[in-house]
Amino acid sequence: MNQKMIDRLKANKEVFGEMDKDLQEIIKGMGKDDFQSYAGGRWGVSTALGGFQSDFAYRLRPDYKQESEVVECEIYKDSNSEDDLTFIHPNGNDVPLQNAFSLHDFIGFKYEGGDVCPYPIVYGLKGRLGYATTTSVEDFKKEERFIDHATHVLFRRQT
Repeated sequence: MNQKMIDRLKANKEVFGEMDKDLQEIIKGMGKDDFQSYAGGRWGVSTALGGFQSDFAYRLRPDYKQESEVVECEIYKDSNSEDDLTFIHPNGNDVPLQNAFSLHDFIGFKYEGGDVCPYPIVYGLKGRLGYATTTSVEDFKKEERFIDHATHVLFRRQT
């Protein structure tokens, strides 16, 4: 849902039964917890049981924030190995870092400062940036190149 739709739903005063059917479906899909209802001349938390009532107006709570479409998974050292890195995928599975590339919802790797790139390690030499795989880190260290490791793996949020 885009910001324009969020703003529209936060300002809504139209009763649910008179809304466009597509908009009703969007609202139903979000659930009542994110909405306030208009009853008794004021906006408040809906106390009506069940779904949305056709003769009530509903608006998004003023403090509503849409969940990010991106999930950040922190990278950490595997407790079973001193050198292996891993992360917990949004589905709850513990995954070795080198398998991130093969997952269908993979976006990239995030670095401290917010930069995102397709590789878990970046290196630089005299102002030139490049990419490295986890197997070549020692070679770069020997040549005294700048090395930076990703802090998070990014995935598309699954709905």
